[in-house]
Amino acid sequence: MPQKKALIYARQSSGKEEESESIAMQISHCRELAQKNNIKVLEIFEDANSSGRLYPAGSESIAEQDRVFISWYKRQSAERQYRAGLGDLLNSLPLVDYVIVDDLTRIGRPLAGSFLQDFIMQRFMENNITIITVKNGVVDYNKFSDRLMSDLQSNINDNQILIQVQKSKDAMRKLKDSGYYPTEPKMFGIKYLGKKEVAVIPECAEVIRFIYEQILKFRSYNSIVAEVNEKYSHLFKKACYTSTFRHIASQPFYCGYMYNSEGILIPAKQMKGKEIISYDIWK
Repeated sequence: MPQKKALIYARQSSGKEEESESIAMQISHCRELAQKNNIKVLEIFEDANSSGRLYPAGSESIAEQDRVFISWYKRQSAERQYRAGLGDLLNSLPLVDYVIVDDLTRIGRPLAGSFLQDFIMQRFMENNITIITVKNGVVDYNKFSDRLMSDLQSNINDNQILIQVQKSKDAMRKLKDSGYYPTEPKMFGIKYLGKKEVAVIPECAEVIRFIYEQILKFRSYNSIVAEVNEKYSHLFKKACYTSTFRHIASQPFYCGYMYNSEGILIPAKQMKGKEIISYDIWK
């Protein structure tokens, strides 16, 4: 009997929507499984920092008709690319009998209502491919029961991700409303120490006070920026640009305040006793 052939696929997300083992570890598990079942691995495909919601490369025209996917895609802050590894794997399906993955979600975590799940299923079915997973057993999309279970699992996974995202948003909102930055405060003159603690950089505090003093003298912004660059340019990455200046001039954190989730000024607990200017000066 001729030896069965397989492709291995591994994917790891950017970490924002899920946690998964490293690509190297996934491939190692898949190789062990192939060896145990006397399956010859022809090629290995991978996608690093890739969401399971992304379509494979080569299917852009289909993805563009998927309104659920496009709506999600447009909301992503980081630049997203179609999955090149998965696209190459799908093109190589006629050469093998199996695809081996660490778990089924490596192939995809489709959004509820997206076409992605059906698109992937069809490609596997038309090539009569069986999926062998390290953690979920064998999946054959030619079987109604496996298609049904895969659809259910996909919807469950998507719902779990939505729940996790909402919990994270609620936790961040709670922190913000209690007077703490929910993430690292990234502003000129403030150093994040970890565990919600911050410190004021003394030489930068001098610049901040100088800027507010000059504003209170009704000097033009451009003239202040020019003098700041003349005296303190070494404290900025390149220079103090107008945008940087405006951010400093409007930042209530320097006087011990911050905006909560509703845009209302509240005391910033991280700056208590560390205020660079008074509230009256900032106002």
